[in-house]
Amino acid sequence: MKFNIIRFFFFFVAFGLYIPEAQSTIRIDPAGEDLIIQGGPDVEVDFNPEFRVVSLTQPLYTTTINSFNPIYLVNPDEGFDGVADIFLSSPNSPISERCSGSLLSTGKHVLTAAHCLTNNQGRINISNAEVNFDIPSGRITFNVPSNQITLAPGWDGTLVNGNDLAILELDSRAPEEVDRYLIYRRSDEINQVAVKVGYGRSGTGNQGDILDTGVKRVGLNRYDADGSPRGEFFEGATTGILGYDFDNGRSRNDAFDYFFDLSNLGVGQQEVGGARGDSGSPTFIDGKIAGVTTFRETIFTIDENGSLVSSDRDFAINSSFGEFMYDNRISFYQVWIDEVTEIPENLSVVACLVGAGFIGVMKTGCITTNVVKGKV
Repeated sequence: MKFNIIRFFFFFVAFGLYIPEAQSTIRIDPAGEDLIIQGGPDVEVDFNPEFRVVSLTQPLYTTTINSFNPIYLVNPDEGFDGVADIFLSSPNSPISERCSGSLLSTGKHVLTAAHCLTNNQGRINISNAEVNFDIPSGRITFNVPSNQITLAPGWDGTLVNGNDLAILELDSRAPEEVDRYLIYRRSDEINQVAVKVGYGRSGTGNQGDILDTGVKRVGLNRYDADGSPRGEFFEGATTGILGYDFDNGRSRNDAFDYFFDLSNLGVGQQEVGGARGDSGSPTFIDGKIAGVTTFRETIFTIDENGSLVSSDRDFAINSSFGEFMYDNRISFYQVWIDEVTEIPENLSVVACLVGAGFIGVMKTGCITTNVVKGKV
């Protein structure tokens, strides 16, 4: 550990990336030693008296520099047309919420996050998912009713336990112009630099996610660990999730180093972090889907002087520098995905990926990717 704990607490928000912004407050009672915790709308508060740990949870890219820099923005026909913009409709709400997703190699199945489609108990609570793909000729839309949604086994609404995956089945295969993606099957994801793409909120690492959803962005980050290090503080640590932090090149904002002694200062201006609206978005290694965005997390401690300390630059859960983000680990769920979709693994091509988007930056260039065109 790199901090001297008298007592510490944990502030965690998983971004279902479609729930209205929540205001949360954590402070020391000036009249005593008690923590005062106020959770915002849809925020669950949990307290561990043994370690004085507070957990605030809520169902979910910001960029390193200007999020409208062309290196982050994704245009059609750049290898990411199979990344979907998803709107969720509920019979109990007049507001359509937003998540992201990706088209699997069958051309008929879309992989996303389960929490986008369910309540806090893991039960489907939407009536329809509108799945949109942006291609050179325009936007293609599919409507998926709730009876064509399959949730991952074990999903109970608890984000930190993993299993936050769902597959949407389209009525027909997407046109061949829409890119398809294979899944990453090896378990060597940790320490690899991955490509992240989504339609979520944006901004910069200094500001957090201040810009609205709806622009497809791309960037890079490195997987620092699975969920095991969280077990040092919290229950529910799992190897079924992959963690990364939002780095700015400064040690004091390197979250995994600050709390778990896992040092890595990031990838420079190409670095991005997940934000609200990116839930369900894919993370690619070698052009295959290795992760699906699930939640973000901030940890705070109290030092010997009674002051709050953290790697988080602004002490707010807003996808700023110094926060943790987690993906569902797709290699962990490959058997389930195969059973639902019967994905073939023998198709791949080379495509050019042109960077731009998220809270971070990716430069233009061509890399090898497993994008599958047309019917399978």
